[in-house]
Amino acid sequence: MPLLLGLGIVLLIGGTKRVRFFLILTVITLIINDGIVSPTLRHWIHRPRPHEALIGTRRVELKNLAPRIRITTHIKPKHSGRSTPSSHMTNNVSVCAIAFLLFPALRIPLVIWLLLMGYARIYTGAHYPSDILFSVWIALIESAIIYGLGFYAQQRIQSLQAKHNSQTLPTQS
Repeated sequence: MPLLLGLGIVLLIGGTKRVRFFLILTVITLIINDGIVSPTLRHWIHRPRPHEALIGTRRVELKNLAPRIRITTHIKPKHSGRSTPSSHMTNNVSVCAIAFLLFPALRIPLVIWLLLMGYARIYTGAHYPSDILFSVWIALIESAIIYGLGFYAQQRIQSLQAKHNSQTLPTQS
């Protein structure tokens, strides 16, 4: 995490306008996803994860950086209710959707990344396929709104800067 934060700061300071715009929208998106959208929807939907509700479901965990596969043998009477939406998917799809629009050369790797992420969330027993599809839908709507508002704000700021610059330049007679 500190490495990503450091990289983000370097890119924010030294990156192009497009990179800075991407980073700002990414931070806004992640704050909204993890702070508002995912927790609220999880509270309302309260759906158990597959490994909490289905006997025979695979659950892959990391223990001391070594993968450990377990099979569900009994149903827990209480579940976390954290299956829908998948925060991993909403965060990744939101960031990739914005990157998809701003960096066309990255489109194929971004789509491959998202397909692998979705498959991994299902394979590990953390989410149902419908959780993944719902998360993608939510993330695309959210990123479209954030991108649209960000684009509008960027255009508005540029317009105000141009107006300010034209008023402060001395006129030649």
